[in-house]
Amino acid sequence: MKIYYKLLFLKKMTCVSYNNNNIMNKKIIIIMSINNISSAKANSNGSNFEDIVIPFLKSKIIEKNKDLIFYKNKNLKALLKNNGIIDKNIELNLAPGIRRPDTIFIDKEQKIIYIFEIKYQIVNGSVDEKLQTADYKLSHLHHKIKNYKFKYTYITNNWLYKKCDYLKEYYKKTNENINILNYNEENEENENLINEIFSKIIN
Repeated sequence: MKIYYKLLFLKKMTCVSYNNNNIMNKKIIIIMSINNISSAKANSNGSNFEDIVIPFLKSKIIEKNKDLIFYKNKNLKALLKNNGIIDKNIELNLAPGIRRPDTIFIDKEQKIIYIFEIKYQIVNGSVDEKLQTADYKLSHLHHKIKNYKFKYTYITNNWLYKKCDYLKEYYKKTNENINILNYNEENEENENLINEIFSKIIN
């Protein structure tokens, strides 16, 4: 409904112009409108993907390791304070990209925090570029919180996983605490994903 009203609004904006650039204005606005629709659809698909993957991760990971504490889309600073990882009186400024991760598992015994970000993309866009920021996010977390180890993992859909081979190889060579794994949309069991999580990340 919001997109519909936005298109109406843009159409009215176009009609206001009566100069020689009117046709060009219409073309630009139509392109903008199509991009807005594509962006909204991508966001919707991404949310649907998260709704599938996050409960799956929670179920399978807790089933294998019941000592882990699970959180979904929670404020990271608040979690660190509430779990006694940092003092409640400490002022902690975290970078915007890591303030509210999609999924967090805390292992208090091993003093490890596992962060899983769910990423979905089916056309060329900016999501794959976000996967390049893990190095900074991880170093930022280790700089701010020194008494816990962090492991950062992206869970991607099939299309995105195939597109970022170069990045998978880069992290494999440079940082063992960063991984890009695939949730196969054609296989509900995803045994390979769980096996990878417990061989590469949670061990």
